[in-house]
Amino acid sequence: MESRTGIRKVWAYVNPVTSFRARLVLAFAITTLITCGVLLAIALVSNHTAQEASVQNVLVLESGKAVDIFDRSMFERLREIVIATSLSVFTSPTSTASEQRAYLDTMQTTYTTYAWIGYTAINGTVLASTDGILQGANVSARPWFQAAALGAPFVGDVHNALLLQGILQNLTGTKDPFRFVDVANAVRDPTTNRTIGILGAHLYWNWAQEIQSDVLSSYYSDGDGTVTTLSNAGIEFFVLTSTFVPILQPPGYNYNESAALNLPSVAAAITAGDPFAYETWDGIEYVIGISISKGYRSYQGLGWVVLLRQKRDVAFKAVDRNTHLLIGIGIGLALVFSIIGWIIAHQIVKPITRVVKSARMILKGTKNDGNQMLSTRIQNYNTEQVHLGKGKRSQSDVSILCDSLKNLIDALENEHKLAVENSNLEFGIKEKEFDLHTTRGNLEKSISDRKVVEDILLNVMPESIIQRLKNGEKFIAETIDNVTIFFSDIVGFTTISSSISPLEVVSFLNDMFSRMDDLAEQYDIEKIKTIGDAYFAVGGLFSQEYNHSHSPEMVATNMLHFALDVMNTIEDLNNSGKYPYKLALRVGIHTGPVVAGIIGEKKFAFDLWGDSVNVASRMESSGEAGRVHVSKATYKLTKDVFGFAKRGSIQVK
Repeated sequence: MESRTGIRKVWAYVNPVTSFRARLVLAFAITTLITCGVLLAIALVSNHTAQEASVQNVLVLESGKAVDIFDRSMFERLREIVIATSLSVFTSPTSTASEQRAYLDTMQTTYTTYAWIGYTAINGTVLASTDGILQGANVSARPWFQAAALGAPFVGDVHNALLLQGILQNLTGTKDPFRFVDVANAVRDPTTNRTIGILGAHLYWNWAQEIQSDVLSSYYSDGDGTVTTLSNAGIEFFVLTSTFVPILQPPGYNYNESAALNLPSVAAAITAGDPFAYETWDGIEYVIGISISKGYRSYQGLGWVVLLRQKRDVAFKAVDRNTHLLIGIGIGLALVFSIIGWIIAHQIVKPITRVVKSARMILKGTKNDGNQMLSTRIQNYNTEQVHLGKGKRSQSDVSILCDSLKNLIDALENEHKLAVENSNLEFGIKEKEFDLHTTRGNLEKSISDRKVVEDILLNVMPESIIQRLKNGEKFIAETIDNVTIFFSDIVGFTTISSSISPLEVVSFLNDMFSRMDDLAEQYDIEKIKTIGDAYFAVGGLFSQEYNHSHSPEMVATNMLHFALDVMNTIEDLNNSGKYPYKLALRVGIHTGPVVAGIIGEKKFAFDLWGDSVNVASRMESSGEAGRVHVSKATYKLTKDVFGFAKRGSIQVK
């Protein structure tokens, strides 16, 4: 019997249905568990998101770096072939096969990525080649020959070449299979512009393995802060064609190099423009960074897909470890706070329980002694008095507690007043926040307007000059020793402009100059200004460092390429039928020193001065329509690249 009585007391003590203390502890425990669970979920999501962003940044950045290296390398090889096709060793009818082979052998020695370079006649017969390989053979059926014969530079995708592979294996003594990339361009007669031959080259594909090795040697920091290389972190490097056929894969993998891989998640990510994806590959989930080749400058690219992948469990091992740790911490905190809640609940409920007991004693008929006991206990615990009228039936614990808490009304009224004051304070803070938001918006608009002004300035003067103006320089003038200056003028423009409306004049000039601006950007040429129908530009201005691409010879060569392309542009406009008149252009070019600087204090103007500018202008004004008139200085720099015709002595003021 006593045992049952003890059990009932314990059950009454912990039963949340009858025990106010138990209900309070249970509510506290549930609230703690929910709070810990929410905080744990937030921490896990935040940790996973941060690690995902870190992995994405590494994989996407490194794959993008690899694509950039591929595109720039292919652009350099294409440009070498294009430049070589304009040299006299191939364009001159007096050049011998031995001279041509010597030049090709020099190219192959300089750039070891060339497996084979050959020059063919227009019928496909190889006239000269490196090491004499395939010399005399007919290659007219080869895709690179057929594509280049159409007139545009050609770059072919990775492929096998069984005949050339066998020859190269015999020469090198290796039995490893070779794969190649093709580059080709037509050789044209400088006088008639007729195709007289094709210059083609096969590049070893193993240079891609060097890029693969360089990228995987980059440093990588995992979620634990450990620094290692991409390769040691389990990151693998693939190059796929645009149809997902593997053309370069990690050592040890032997995917079929003639069949596309099934990568639906990667394909969907590419379609959506997302460079990051999760893909299940061979039954293993990977995180993947994707970059697509889009070419560089005149090289249009082959759509190669550079793909870096890492096993998901490796990429997120730190997150998984932290997840277990955080779950353990969350459970521990929940237990600790539950115990603390029990103690706090006990302290909260103890005085209330005594008040309830005293009230129940009164309700059961306790007379003066009971009333005195209640009064004493209330005074001892500083609680509210409970007033119960004689003759009233027993009240519930809640009713007794409500009566005991009536004296809190005054405190609640004071709290209400405080809440009103707090609301007024919050309204004042919101007004300040609105003012701050308005000020911030004005500042952002000011920054945006400044960016628009800077973009406009970039169209009228070089970026380096703009930067110097921003740095506070007021007087900018600089002598530059070797630049190549370009002037052009439309023959008979006065007559043409008088026969059409002003709107048609402006529309035509805008069309022509916009095309010339695009060509200038392509050849790294700075437009100085236009004066009526005249176009004034310069090459080699403010080069940051001296290298092959900024040498006086290359600058002058680029300027002549630009001039010839401008002539072709005028011819295209004439043939388009867009304008009812035929255009003819005079072009003058000279190379020499100039003074460059800014004039004006309120309206800035960037300009060039010096005798070189005058000479270039006279070259244009004394030139012939449809021809590029160059000075002796420019001729000396470009005579090995272009064909020239002497005009004899001309009086130039």
